[in-house]
Amino acid sequence: MSKEERGGIGSFVAFLIGMAFGATITLLLTPETGKETRKKLKKVLEEAHDFAVSKAKETLEQKKPQEEEEEHESESSN
Repeated sequence: MSKEERGGIGSFVAFLIGMAFGATITLLLTPETGKETRKKLKKVLEEAHDFAVSKAKETLEQKKPQEEEEEHESESSN
């Protein structure tokens, strides 16, 4: 795994942690009923899930050509 890949993964994890932290603080500081807070929390979690899934798919799609190329190179060298 290259430095760029590790940096990208680290940035993504940091983003998710920051998003979770920000959402938690926001929910704790809003003067709403429990029902309203649960609705908001559900919406935030669904959006975070959708974002994470889309980023994971993007990453996998970016990795496929690299893996195929590496596989082809290793077959050529054998």
